[in-house]
Amino acid sequence: MRIRDNWLALVSWRSFASAGARVDRSIGRLASGLSINSASDDVAGHAISERLISQFRSLTQATRNAMDGLSLVQTGEAALSEVTTLLQRGRELSLQATNGVWTPDEKKAIQTEINHLLAEIDRISDVTVFNGNRLLSPFPNSGLIANIMNGLQSSWLRETERIVKEQYGLIGDMSSLRIVFETNGSEAAWVTGISNAATGKLDNLALHINLSEMDPQGGPDGGEGPIYNDRKVARALTQAILARNANFAYVDDWFKSGAADFIAGRNELLKEDLTRYGAAAVVSAMSDALSGTWVDDSLHRSAAYVAMRYLEAQLGTGAMDDFMNMVKSPGGTVDGAMNSLLLISANDFVTDFMANGAAFLTGLDLNSTDVGGIGGGDAQTVIPNPEEFSQTPLVNFQVNWDVFSGLGAGSGKTLRPMEFVLQVGSKQGDTLSFETPVISTMTLGLIGVDVVKAAEKAVTDFSTAIQIVTGARTAMGAVQNRLDHIITNNNQVMIAGQASYTRIRDLDFASEMTVLTRNQILVSSSGAMLAQANTARQNVMWLLSGVSSQRATLGAMA
Repeated sequence: MRIRDNWLALVSWRSFASAGARVDRSIGRLASGLSINSASDDVAGHAISERLISQFRSLTQATRNAMDGLSLVQTGEAALSEVTTLLQRGRELSLQATNGVWTPDEKKAIQTEINHLLAEIDRISDVTVFNGNRLLSPFPNSGLIANIMNGLQSSWLRETERIVKEQYGLIGDMSSLRIVFETNGSEAAWVTGISNAATGKLDNLALHINLSEMDPQGGPDGGEGPIYNDRKVARALTQAILARNANFAYVDDWFKSGAADFIAGRNELLKEDLTRYGAAAVVSAMSDALSGTWVDDSLHRSAAYVAMRYLEAQLGTGAMDDFMNMVKSPGGTVDGAMNSLLLISANDFVTDFMANGAAFLTGLDLNSTDVGGIGGGDAQTVIPNPEEFSQTPLVNFQVNWDVFSGLGAGSGKTLRPMEFVLQVGSKQGDTLSFETPVISTMTLGLIGVDVVKAAEKAVTDFSTAIQIVTGARTAMGAVQNRLDHIITNNNQVMIAGQASYTRIRDLDFASEMTVLTRNQILVSSSGAMLAQANTARQNVMWLLSGVSSQRATLGAMA
């Protein structure tokens, strides 16, 4: 019998430890319900199942994304449904107005209802929002844009062109004039272009309109005054006409400003500047015209405006067109016109104005309703508002209605305000993109609808608008159907993926309980055998104890 290596105990211990580890693993699996709790449980299965759970969870979120997108599209389509109802009513009223039994007054009553229908279309366009995203218009006030377009195409441009021709003798040269809407700028309306080195005129003319500076209220003048929107536009258009007639680069800055304000009138703002700065400061501001430090602020504009009125007084009533004719002649300048008609230089005129301007100011009646335009008239009539709608309102310019280019949104009736990109799949790039249409009275071609003067045209315009909205609803309906299919497909893929994941990771409880029971028996048996193996070596102690007894006996005998 050997005691140096108790191999029976070691074998039993190893079996006991192995069975205990398997019991622990089985208990862990039964507690979690998973057959794989760590990568060591099943290396290949763990890798496959992790990919499956990643795909499953990604598809779950992608399905939520698609459902959010579906809600967005449904919101837009619901708004378009109401717009269609309004358009149908508008067409019905237009057909009613075509009937010859109605008097003009009765047609005006019909027009009143149509105006409210159109205003509601623009309001719907403004308020149709999903989670802060505008769906039918990229702009906060479609009604304002409609009012501005209506004014531009009915009277503002045409009447300003007529007044400038009558008072200054200046007309356009049939060049292109772009109309551009902006959302910011230093003023309400201004002109840009590229200076032609040969002629000094401005090429590529653009008339910019700052929506944030335009009065949002309605009315024939586009606002409630005192500086109506039509006067703001008139000022800019006057400069555009001057830019195509004279060597604009060499026309004095104060003259450009004063000539523009003299068409639209500036008495109200002049009165404010006089209160704010005083008459001496207004007149003295013209000194910057001599020093070359002219700035285009309210004070200097008022100074230039008064100087233009002072110039008219020096020339005599009706002579301003002769003066402008000299300015626009080849090589013509303000200085040359001054020398020819007043026998003084432009600088001498400015000096004379600074000496006598304050006294001249006292003679101006700034309390009357007349706003001081060269053609006369109060705030509403200085730029008349005849109801003559036309998409080609200017006779001597080719108007390009590139109104949205300044807003970075494209142009035309197919204008798309924004593109929505939905992540509808589990992989990068698995997206669905779609666009929402711009729907407003302007993009639908309903600006200037007038059943009193053109009921038949109104029927056609509403019919066209209905077709546009129907097409938009069709496109949005197709997107809804596609999203429905995406959601259904994602759900099916998720079910299949979940089933695969379950087969790999979920625990078979019956099988695992069998394994646990077996391992528990093995733990018990191996423990018992370990105890038995340790007891077996006690025989050596028995033998050794016998030797000790023998020695004791021999010692006693000795």
